[in-house]
Amino acid sequence: MVTRLGRTTLKPIVALITLTALLWRPGQAQGSEVTCRQATDPVAQNFVAYLQTLMTTSDTLLIRLRDSLYRLPVVPSSQVVLVTDAQKCARAARAVESDLEAGGLPPFQNVILIQVGTFYVVTDPAVRRGEYTLARVLDSKFKPGPAWIAG
Repeated sequence: MVTRLGRTTLKPIVALITLTALLWRPGQAQGSEVTCRQATDPVAQNFVAYLQTLMTTSDTLLIRLRDSLYRLPVVPSSQVVLVTDAQKCARAARAVESDLEAGGLPPFQNVILIQVGTFYVVTDPAVRRGEYTLARVLDSKFKPGPAWIAG
C-alpha cells in the first residue's frame, strides 16, 4: 500500500527537521547539561587530595609528572580547591569538548573542576579511555594544556 503525503502533512515534518537542524550541536547530547560535582562527592574529594599531594610530595616520580607532564605550578595545598560554579564547570567542559570528540569520546557532563593556583584541572569520571579516567589541565583562560592526565 502506497500512501501519498500532501502539502499539509509535509509542513510539520519540514518544520521539525528545520528546528532539529538549528538546535543540534555536534558532540553534545541534546538535553545534556554540564553539572559540577560538589564538595560532598567522594570522587571529587579524592581527586582534590591527589592534586594536593602533588603540591607537597618529595617523590621524584610525582614531581616529574607534576612539572614535566601535567605542567602544574607548585602552590600551597590550600590553593588546590574544588570549583562548584556552574558557569566555570561548563566553560571547562566546552574547552576540552573538541579534543574528546576527536578521540571518539563523549563530552564531559558531570564535571570535577579543581583550581590549582591560577590553573584548573577538569575531569568527568564517567568519560574513560579503557580503564583510565581522563583529566586536562587548563590555564587561567580555560585554554587546554599540552597533555591529558590519565589515571
